[in-house]
This record gives sequence, C-alpha cells and structure tokens, in this order.
Amino acid sequence: MAFHILIPLVLGGGWWLMRRSLRPLAALTGNVERIHAENLCTPLPRNGNGDEVDRLTVAFNAVTARLHESFQQIRTFTLQASHELKTPLAVMRAQLDTALRGCPARTGRECGWIRGQLAEVERLARIVDALTFLTKADAGLVRLEKRPVNLADLVRESFEDALLLAEAAGLRVELQVCDAATVLGIGTGCGSSC
Repeated sequence: MAFHILIPLVLGGGWWLMRRSLRPLAALTGNVERIHAENLCTPLPRNGNGDEVDRLTVAFNAVTARLHESFQQIRTFTLQASHELKTPLAVMRAQLDTALRGCPARTGRECGWIRGQLAEVERLARIVDALTFLTKADAGLVRLEKRPVNLADLVRESFEDALLLAEAAGLRVELQVCDAATVLGIGTGCGSSC
C-alpha cells in the first residue's frame, strides 16, 4: 500500500526537479531569442556558477561579439569604399562634361557616346550615394521616413538601362504602357545633408 502512495510523490518531485533544472535553459533561450543586429554588443547575463548553461552563455556571447565586430568591419569598409569611389567618379564626370562642351567639333555619334557615358557615370554616382546612405541607415546614423515615390519614373529609368543592355546583346525591349503611379518608399528625414 505504501508503494502506491509514493508513486505520485516521486513523479511530482521528479517533475519539480526537472522544471527547476530547465529554468536556466529557458531563461537563456529567451535571452537568445531577443538578440538582433542592434544589440549584438550587449552580452547575455551569466549565472556565474560554471555549469553547462553558463558555458553555453559564454559561447553565445563570444559568437555575438564576433558578429558585431564583423558587422562593424563591413560598415566601415562600405563607407570607405563608397567615399573612395566618389573622387574618380567626379573626375570622370568633369572630363565627360568638358568633352560634351566640345561636341560641335565632334560627330553626332561621338556626342551620343559621350552623353551615354556621362549618364552611366551619374548612375554609378547615384549607386555609390545609395550605398553610403544604406550603410549609414543600417548603422542608425540616418532617420528614415516614408515618402511618396513616382513609380513611373523608376520604371522609365529601368527601361532605359534595359535598352542599353539589350542593344549590346542584340535583343529588343519595349515599354508599351507606363501609367503614372505613386508608392510609398523610404527616404531620409534630413534632406540631402545625410
């Protein structure tokens, strides 16, 4: 008879011990789930008793510290690379502008080629500016806000790029209809000073 009375006590005690031993793992899981790119440098709290959960916390902290450092290096490289690209693009733009001013002395085909190259240099400059902007936004240095964007302008710009690429490949690209449309896009809250 006494044996039957002990079964619920043993099961209840086992359940309680299991819950108590898994509590630090549940806390660690919750902390790990809250990790994101902006808080990688914040270490997870350790229990300090040297058990497996504490060792796992140390390992997670080391991984997040390495990830944070890698993200910082990528941001730094991207900002430096985009800054370094601006100077040669500005020089190329100035040289092409000068050549375009001398267009009356050139053939129509040469002038068209110069205009095309100037447009591509300006497009590269916009890409570099966008890369700088995205890197600053990712680092939290720019305040973003939603703004109306003329989608038809973006479609026409993409169409012009496609025409150039298609011509080189011997393909034909058509834009039959381009209705006016406005969508919400993301822009800076600080104008052109960012």
